Amino acid sequence: MLQGNKGSVYVDGVLVGNTNKLPPLKSRRHDISHFYFGGGENSSVTVKNVFLYNRPLSEDELKAVDQSDVSWKSAGDSSTLADVSRLLLLLFVGLWGFAALC
Repeated sequence: MLQGNKGSVYVDGVLVGNTNKLPPLKSRRHDISHFYFGGGENSSVTVKNVFLYNRPLSEDELKAVDQSDVSWKSAGDSSTLADVSRLLLLLFVGLWGFAALC
């Protein structure tokens, strides 16, 4: 989630990273216009079911999304979850770095 000068990343309804050190929106030269989800050249990560919302969700809303009984959920092994968690954390760090440079 990126709102104003605050950013955070959630995986399965759990906060895995955040920062309050992003420069204010007015001082950034560029808005984020593209997202990249997935692995790089030597990665075997598959990212499924990415949700983008037009507002921050509360902690309870995030948990409700994660706990909902829907057909797209699948039982992945823990290594897949760990890879996705690392990937999203890297995405968050990349967004923070991009914003810090702008």
